[in-house]
Amino acid sequence: WETDFKHRRIVSEFLKDPVLGSKRLASMPDRVTNTIHVDNMDEPVCRPTVINAYDGDLSSVMNWWPQWEAFMFDIPLTVGGKTS
Repeated sequence: WETDFKHRRIVSEFLKDPVLGSKRLASMPDRVTNTIHVDNMDEPVCRPTVINAYDGDLSSVMNWWPQWEAFMFDIPLTVGGKTS
């Protein structure tokens, strides 16, 4: 981080980096947390984002951020019999 990524431009030098792209270092976390099929629920759980079927209020950063933070760090999900 300190010697390389910290100094890169976000889009042209990080997101478009073919080496990072081939390893899915930027896209895999998005794919894994976007829509999650959990045990004992018919509908998947969606990360609070405009690019999936999330149905909460995302009309402002003040509305969105607490929902995203809770989803990522506070709400336990059971997938394949394991809670994480």
